[in-house]
Amino acid sequence: MSDRARIAYFNGGTGVPSVIFRTPMFDRLEERGHRVRRYPSIPNRYGHLPALGWRVSQRLKYAIRRWQIRRIAQGSFDSVVLETGAVHSDDDVLESELRGVAKRLVYDIDDAVFLLFPEKISKIAAQCDHVIAGNQAIADWIRPHNRSITIVPTCVDERQYVSKWAAEGRATARPVTDDPGTLRIGWVGSAGNVRLLEEILPVMENLAEQIPLRLHIITSRQAHGSLNTQHKDLLVWMDIDRSDVALQLRQLDVGIMPLPEGDRWSTFKCNAKMVQYMASGLPTVATDVGFNRTLIDDGREGFLVNERTQWQAALERLAADACLRETMGRAAHRRMYGQFTVAEQVQNYEQAVLYRSRRGAE
Repeated sequence: MSDRARIAYFNGGTGVPSVIFRTPMFDRLEERGHRVRRYPSIPNRYGHLPALGWRVSQRLKYAIRRWQIRRIAQGSFDSVVLETGAVHSDDDVLESELRGVAKRLVYDIDDAVFLLFPEKISKIAAQCDHVIAGNQAIADWIRPHNRSITIVPTCVDERQYVSKWAAEGRATARPVTDDPGTLRIGWVGSAGNVRLLEEILPVMENLAEQIPLRLHIITSRQAHGSLNTQHKDLLVWMDIDRSDVALQLRQLDVGIMPLPEGDRWSTFKCNAKMVQYMASGLPTVATDVGFNRTLIDDGREGFLVNERTQWQAALERLAADACLRETMGRAAHRRMYGQFTVAEQVQNYEQAVLYRSRRGAE
């Protein structure tokens, strides 16, 4: 294989979180001299075309996928990267066809889709030349099916996500707002996960009784207004599709990531939103579960909590101490920039996409 490789990226389409966070990695591979051709799902893995309806849209999506696989077969690609949500179904027909035309097939998995389709995912993993896993828990699930694994976590583009403290160009912690007395807590995520905020909304309402507080919810417009509260102006809804998320996060004081305890999905989460918060210099309060424990050293970059009383105590402590917010926020930023940026991981990703193999793992 030459130093400049041809790479096909078979992915779940525009707006899919896993694609959003991997796209800068492929941009960086192009900067390193490789030629990348993207093959997105159309419509994306979650979507359909309203004018056609769900069923017709899915048939169209399937037909486009077949056409893309034929194009890949004709493209003489050195490696094909199959993103885990590229084909969201319980059969592996298209993935098997892709395997048949790909000289080298690499599976990039950053979600617990195997909880939905265990037989399919185990078969795909076994067929691939290499697997890129988003965290150790996912790698452990994959290993019985394929021992050739590289862990590449969800990363932020360090050119876009900079620390609020560096961006503000000052040494002390004062909110970047026109109302410096208001504590701004933030959450970013998909419309389907807004419901996770319901468990801690009473905590936010209690805090709002004590201090000026806003909960900024950055998500798809379709979810706006889906949480109910009697506290006027507590919730600030922001359209994720029309926002500069990195810029918006730098305007906040604290990031939050509640997850359901005892939910198997929580164990395998790669926690993109926490990486975003921390890279932006925000202290983060998160449920004490899964990968959250890898990202946060409790009491250093933020707090790991479980019960509502712990959420309340952690947020009250951060609300009362601007210096603590800054200390934790700076520590969070350093933590992310040591391992969770595209610049730090691109060489590891490049090696996984192009060179590492099952033979070397045996």
